[in-house]
Amino acid sequence: MEAEIDRTTKQEPKMHSKIKETSGTSGKKTNKTKTKPLYFWNSFDVNKWLKKYGGKYFELYGDLLLSQEITGRTLIRMNDIKLERLGITSADHRREIIQHILRLRLKHEAIDLKNLEQKGTGFELRLPNTNRLQPPKVDMPK
Repeated sequence: MEAEIDRTTKQEPKMHSKIKETSGTSGKKTNKTKTKPLYFWNSFDVNKWLKKYGGKYFELYGDLLLSQEITGRTLIRMNDIKLERLGITSADHRREIIQHILRLRLKHEAIDLKNLEQKGTGFELRLPNTNRLQPPKVDMPK
């Protein structure tokens, strides 16, 4: 995980970890950064998200989520019952946290959909080249 720190303003690391990609056909490396997919978030990434978007809930439940090692995969599967079992007893708090989780899930699913449209899934059915399978046509004399 690579955190970026703005040294001029001395701010905390940005919420999302960045994944660097290199590409280029001419041998040149160009760096593109992508946000870390939600499914790969660890408990620290979840805590950063809660701190940024959860407001008062970070102070109330940040340590709880860390101690339970709630990852991105776990977070997006949370519902009211699971939050209550986790120790969040206030129904209003659970409802608001669920709303934040649903927004996060929607945002990341939209990103996933956009990526699929751009690249495809990688599981496309590739039909064999039919020209190779058919015997060459031979002109028959009449």
